[in-house]
Amino acid sequence: MEIHFNGTSGGNSFNITEDYHVFLYSTTGYKVNVSLSSGGTVINYEFFILKNGTALWAFYNGSNQTAPYASFALLSAMSGYLFENIFTDPATLAQITSSTLVHVVNQGTINVNMTSVYATTYAPIMLPLVFQTCDSSASFTNFLVQTGTVTGKPGVLLIKLEINGSFTSGGVSQNLNFEVQITSLKKT
Repeated sequence: MEIHFNGTSGGNSFNITEDYHVFLYSTTGYKVNVSLSSGGTVINYEFFILKNGTALWAFYNGSNQTAPYASFALLSAMSGYLFENIFTDPATLAQITSSTLVHVVNQGTINVNMTSVYATTYAPIMLPLVFQTCDSSASFTNFLVQTGTVTGKPGVLLIKLEINGSFTSGGVSQNLNFEVQITSLKKT
């Protein structure tokens, strides 16, 4: 799976592509290859991850790291994958897609690279889209969520998320402008 992030945060722009390939290594864990590229720099990682999620070792930048350094490297390299998992948690996804402030604007089959995905696109009923809680608020001038399922595979993927606007918490406001999109999938 390949995930592409771009946007700005705190006044700094970013454009990152993360590419993941997971291979069953043994009955105890997985071998995972991760390639990160940003601004012409590419870092290739290789991990052995136990089935309980513990990174046993990591190889990157010409060196082999073991726990706990391997776990830190895994967290850094897999941040896009973790982002994907957080936003596709059924409870989190339901808060976004079942809100009375958004509605389905498109449904149908799309191709993500060469993989067929049944996608649903959600957009605000009106802009700006404003969410408020007791001590925080968010106001979005652009907001789009696209989820999808792959035939024969369990779960829902976050195919695309676009956010432009601001978030305020504890009296501190921060502008948000980012896009996350899966740009490549391979059904195995």
